Amino acid sequence: MQKINYPHLDGLRGVAILSVILCHMLDSSFGTNSLAWNGLIRSFDVSPSFLLLYPTTYGWAGVSLFFVISGFVIHVSRQQSESWTHFFIKRFFRIFPPYAAAVLIFSFIWPWGSLSIDKGKTQSLISHILLIHNFSDTFFYGINPSFWSIAVEAQLYLIFPLLYIASQRFGWGRTLAIVASIEVLLRAYYSYALVTTHSAPPRFLTDSPFAYWFSWGIGAYLADMYRTGKKTFLGKLRLDILLLICLLLPLSKITTSFSFIGVAILSASVIERMLTRSSDSRSFENFTAWRWLTYLGTISYSLYLIHQPILNLSTSVARKLTSYIGATAQQSPELAYLICIAMLPVIFALAHAFKLVAEEPSAKFGRSLSISIGKRASSTA
Repeated sequence: MQKINYPHLDGLRGVAILSVILCHMLDSSFGTNSLAWNGLIRSFDVSPSFLLLYPTTYGWAGVSLFFVISGFVIHVSRQQSESWTHFFIKRFFRIFPPYAAAVLIFSFIWPWGSLSIDKGKTQSLISHILLIHNFSDTFFYGINPSFWSIAVEAQLYLIFPLLYIASQRFGWGRTLAIVASIEVLLRAYYSYALVTTHSAPPRFLTDSPFAYWFSWGIGAYLADMYRTGKKTFLGKLRLDILLLICLLLPLSKITTSFSFIGVAILSASVIERMLTRSSDSRSFENFTAWRWLTYLGTISYSLYLIHQPILNLSTSVARKLTSYIGATAQQSPELAYLICIAMLPVIFALAHAFKLVAEEPSAKFGRSLSISIGKRASSTA
């Protein structure tokens, strides 16, 4: 099957990773990346500086965009693979070895970790290596808080055959209805718990792959429709209304759990427009900002793996130095945010190096292994 590339998706990956980084910068400097609750709604009783940076509290939406792109790319990758074996081999070496390297770095390499090990660290390592830490409240944000979504995506890969087979047998309409019902039900349960108990329910329910199945699967649906030349309902949706809904959903305890699925629908609608109006999407390449976003998109996985511990370390060291010289007992969050901005070029450079050293060799080995296995199968057939 002829390989088809979608280079404009790298620009969207750049948008997604930059959004996530901006959100985590807020968390590293101000200690939170969202507004507190005041009853059932968000409280805007915050400092002027935090209010100025309020748009970056929506940076979590970058993860939702990543999930839609992932579903799209995974479906294309499966269709371009000779078999499920080839598909999973390439996926494994594309994702797991760089992730495992990052897990070990932030667990054992100073200044993030140490060579010492105890029962808690062992359990955390095992849960992360097995990519099941998203089911545990204890280990969910362990080692590197960003790693939770890697685990969810890996689990979505494992259940992707169910989605793929169901779409072939029952059609995408029924399949999406089923996975949407599952995700909406789990998110409704989250809202119920948040409103009635003022706390989130257990992670094994709200952060299982089934709680993101539709948000991820809509990307696969979009890929299948595009490759077969069919139009979807997504192109008929009004982007301005979708955007307004996505801006309002996080402001209430009743609706905040549906924010992720709302952004997923908005993202899929934008992607379809870019695909069906390819001449318009290519015009983005004439803008310097879009070229930079495209570059960030090419290193987005490595960036996602390493950025948050570096941001947290930078602001932590700055606070200690500020306290040490006696300037203030506590560094201002505004100064911490400026330190995060100053660290961005360093983080980008490290991510580029990590991609060259860990990500690309692993992906190349996976492709070579897949081809080798294919040739062996052909010779014995």
